[in-house]
Amino acid sequence: MKKGFTLIEVLIASTLSVLICAAAYLLVMSFVRAYITIEKNIGRAESSRISLNRIVSDVRGAKMIKANSGASVLVLDLWGKEVSYDLKEGKVRRSVDGASSYLTEAGEVSHLSFSYPSQKLIFIEIASGGKRELVLSTEAFVRN
Repeated sequence: MKKGFTLIEVLIASTLSVLICAAAYLLVMSFVRAYITIEKNIGRAESSRISLNRIVSDVRGAKMIKANSGASVLVLDLWGKEVSYDLKEGKVRRSVDGASSYLTEAGEVSHLSFSYPSQKLIFIEIASGGKRELVLSTEAFVRN
């Protein structure tokens, strides 16, 4: 009697090995895709939070909220400098005396709004883009 495996046993073992490897590959790839999605969402949320903090900091340091502010634009008198915030092409734009810079990348923010219950109080709402939109909101007082 010869020792060893038959051809059918080798084929069955090879087939099972390939199926197990394919299942492991698909499992690992699903974890990688989930990780990438989570990283993008965290990045968007972080950008929104940093932008919101910058706006609040400027509001607290401002002399006054200017009359030409509206629901989609905030204009502040920051002790002689006109500072404005708005949303342009999915990016939060900060302008100081007409010179603009962006606080976020394109598509990171889907919504930016302001409301003014009083001359010194402002409600700010910012939403990060993506499938699961994260909405951050706060209120800030002009201290001066």
